[in-house]
Amino acid sequence: MAALGRTLCRITKQRWLSVANINRQSLPLQSQFFLRKEVNFSSQVDKPKAIELTDPTKDPEYAEAVERFRDISDPEENWYYHGYNPFDREEDTFTHHNVMFLVITVSFVGIGFILAYLPDKDLVHWKQREAYLELARREANGLPLIDPNLVPPEKLLPYLPTDEELGDTEVII
Repeated sequence: MAALGRTLCRITKQRWLSVANINRQSLPLQSQFFLRKEVNFSSQVDKPKAIELTDPTKDPEYAEAVERFRDISDPEENWYYHGYNPFDREEDTFTHHNVMFLVITVSFVGIGFILAYLPDKDLVHWKQREAYLELARREANGLPLIDPNLVPPEKLLPYLPTDEELGDTEVII
């Protein structure tokens, strides 16, 4: 049926222009192919003068196309063209399958493989290992897990506000 539609479109494309500003969904399928727009090219704006619907069954090209595509059981004559070789069905299908395999399968697997084995650029794993080693060392030496004097208080005093600057502000520690 799709091949019939393509043939009808090709036939009608040579003979008629498509109609602008018409709801084609409301028309019967056969009538959608045979819409014609007559345009007066001497005017500035292309406005349709008349819309003519013709009966597609009276057109000899339509009848010929219907008869040609009536029996679609022959797979050699009615094969689906994938866009690689329009003259050789086997090469077209083979090329289509190879391209789809390479594009879809290999690219998804390849991208997944690359993403799975990327190096740790932010060193997250190294930082976590170092933290566990430091915790184990502090526990073994009996030290607190986090040193309260990690930053010496003498370095922080110049940046802290004085009691006069704080005033009545509540300080929560």
